[in-house]
Order: sequence, then C-alpha cells, then structure tokens
Amino acid sequence: MNPKAGISGLTVEVLPPDEIPWNPQRYILDSATTDANGIASFTGASLKVGELYQWVVRGDTTTYDKIVFMETPCRLPEALNVPFKITPPIYVYKVGNISLTVSNNNIGSLSGNVITINITALGLSGINTLSFDAAISQGVSGAAIIDPVLVLRSPEGYELESGVVMNIYAAPETGYDFGIPGSDLSSYLIGAAPISMSTRESFTDSKGVTHYVWTTEKATYSFTITFDADSISKEQILRITFDDLGDYNAKDVATRSSKASPAYVDVKFTV
Repeated sequence: MNPKAGISGLTVEVLPPDEIPWNPQRYILDSATTDANGIASFTGASLKVGELYQWVVRGDTTTYDKIVFMETPCRLPEALNVPFKITPPIYVYKVGNISLTVSNNNIGSLSGNVITINITALGLSGINTLSFDAAISQGVSGAAIIDPVLVLRSPEGYELESGVVMNIYAAPETGYDFGIPGSDLSSYLIGAAPISMSTRESFTDSKGVTHYVWTTEKATYSFTITFDADSISKEQILRITFDDLGDYNAKDVATRSSKASPAYVDVKFTV
C-alpha cells in the first residue's frame, strides 16, 4: 500500500470543530474536490489562519471517510493571498475486500460458504460437534479493511432456537493470529456483539481512539460448534460474519454509509 498516492474525486469539507459531520443540515465553511494528485484546493476565502477546523474527507464506495481536527497555519503579511499547503497531509484508505473460503466440514453438506445440516437426513440426535476451516484474507492490493470484526448472528427470520448452539470455538491454524479469543464465543450471540480483530497496522484518530487496519494478513481458522440436535424444530441459521468498521453493517464516520461487504459462513440447520 502506498500511503502517498493521491486519490481523485473525493469531497473534502471544512466544518466548525463542534459541527456533526453526518448532519444533513451541517454548516459547511468551505468544500473542495480532490484533483488527480489528491489535492483539494479551497478558494472560497472563508477560512481564517490560526483557527481550528474539522477537515472531513467524505469517502465514496471505494474509500473510507476520515476526520481530522487541524489548525490553519498563520501567515506573514507578505504571504497573504498566495496559495499554500496545509500540512501534514490527510491519509485515507481505499476500501478492501474480505475474502473467505470454507473447507473440511465434518458434518453436513458444503455449498460455497454454506454448511447445511439436515437433522433428519443425517439421523442426528443429542449433542453433536461441527468443525470446519475458514481461510480469511484481505483481497485487494493497495486497500484495507478498517476495524475488522467477527460477528456471530442469525439473519432475520432464521433465528436460533434456545439451547441449539451450546458453544463456539475459533482457533488459528495457520497464518496470522487476529486475536480472536480462544474461549467459548457463544455468549457473543447475545445481541450479536462484535469481536474485535487486531492487526499489525493501526492508527489513532483525533479523539485518541485506536483503529486496526487489515491489509495483507492471511489466516486459516478452525471453528468448532457444539449443538443439540434435539432442540432443532425448524430451519435456522448461525451466520459467522466478518465485517469492517467495528460492527456488522456499521456506518462510516462522515457519510454514514457502509463500506466493505461482509463475508460470512452460514451454518444452516434443517429438519
């Protein structure tokens, strides 16, 4: 990834420091679009030197948003009305892609990333254990996934019945260790609480919050799920989801739009 490569066509807004950047009625002091070199030129003569402003890069579908609080530098009188650069530059990340491949399931049939477990056809009863491997990577050169997470959930209409899933474990087999806890993860099903994934690269935003950046790390994780076949009375799905921005279907800081598409494994229980 080249952090100095300019990105064209992005809208950059300058807002008062207390303005809410996603408010449709926000007060915009000045606005510009980046050129082929990634430079936004503000010519509205509405900005003052020595003032703290909120510089908001409104990313599109291929670029993450970025908010930076920065003062415009003071100028000598003889330098007035002369264009000048504000430093340091604002670095943004292009939106990557989460690649996921499932293999080696010990129970059920596998089609793509969907494991179907038909309780009746397989003659299952009582406590059973499903295991499979999931290979994950960020698949776009020069791009990244910001704040990657693992989320355990069910799609609407296919919620898990009480007592079906007893425990869930994820263990790194090969490649990078994303820091997913090695303990039972089934408690994260409550409210689909996100599980943060740590990476080699990170940055700290203007509010002092650290954000992880997934670029080249690859890994294969082994998942083990214990379930009670006798508690399954209808079709239901455990969806093991990898997503960005710290939660499932989370919104970015300025545009309030989703960025990377989630990748997931569906464990489908049928009767």
